[in-house]
Amino acid sequence: MPLQIVREDITLMAVDAIVNPADQEPRVGSGVERAIYEAAGYGQLLEQRRKIGRLAPGAVGITEAFGLPAKHIIHVAGIPWMEGTYEELPMLRSCYENALRCAEEQGCRSLAIPFQAAGYLGYPKELALKIATETIRSFLKDAETRKQEELLVYLVVYDSGFVKLTDRLYPELRQLLRDRFENVCCSIADDLQESNEPPTWLRKRKNKIRKLDDFAVEDSVETCAAAESEDSLVEKRQLAKSMHPKVNLKPQRLEDLLKLQALTFSQRLLKLLDERGINYVDFYNRANIDRKLFSKLKNKDYKPSKNTVLAVVVGLKLDEAEAAELMASAGYAWNDSDRTDIIVRFFIRRHEYDIDKLNCALFDYGEKTLGARLA
Repeated sequence: MPLQIVREDITLMAVDAIVNPADQEPRVGSGVERAIYEAAGYGQLLEQRRKIGRLAPGAVGITEAFGLPAKHIIHVAGIPWMEGTYEELPMLRSCYENALRCAEEQGCRSLAIPFQAAGYLGYPKELALKIATETIRSFLKDAETRKQEELLVYLVVYDSGFVKLTDRLYPELRQLLRDRFENVCCSIADDLQESNEPPTWLRKRKNKIRKLDDFAVEDSVETCAAAESEDSLVEKRQLAKSMHPKVNLKPQRLEDLLKLQALTFSQRLLKLLDERGINYVDFYNRANIDRKLFSKLKNKDYKPSKNTVLAVVVGLKLDEAEAAELMASAGYAWNDSDRTDIIVRFFIRRHEYDIDKLNCALFDYGEKTLGARLA
């Protein structure tokens, strides 16, 4: 049951349902809500919304999607941030939970949720993101144990503020990437931070509808003109060196080498799961892959993408050398010039295996997020 972070116009996503961060009263609000009404058609949508009536904070209501490519709109009402004095965080969590539960009850297989509360409601972005990813991930795992149909969830972001989170949480990563790609503007935030204009999709709708398969996964570094001290340069070199250790992948004995070569990626994966006593459901939730893809991975003839292999590495919580061996069995290797590889290795060396935090970092730097569903 993957969770994917995407930058997209939510009114163009061909999913089973989208979530509207609604006003508590049956009226058209601002921001994302106004864009949804404009795209769906004010008259019909507002008429159905009025039938639902006033929504208490955290409560949901569902309507048709009318002019949208989605099938349903799930309306959920939140409350503004008041410095945490009015139980805003439990309420925000209930907004996500109730929207997810409503989608499940409707038999939805795909759901697009805007990154809520960090906009006009004023929640701290780091806190809002933590609530969003933890709540969605917990719900999906619980649904798995209840044998529910798999639900693919898109967390939709649309402004430049979101992409500054990684820089604040992991400044060492930004420094590492700056050193590695000195003349490359690798954070999409750098392209947006000077603009005070609202997102393009709020001003003018595109003429193209994004199909669900467009999001299938399987198949910022600023230049610094200021002079730096010698101590600073030494620290940076040490950090860069620590990210690229020499990994000896060659077994000491010929029989060990032959044994390793005899194992396919699938066999190695199953062996690691068995040796570490990892439950299958826990694994593919940690790796952000769905049941169908996991079934394919167990087939010795299946050739996974590198993106999927990296997701498996995270799900298994492998160290860098173990990851390199597993990747080699699928025909891949670490690439010191690949930004995705550098970011993944950065997290591995910190022993951080939270796939959602890692994906936020990849998303921030314009890279493809890890995890997959079988297209």
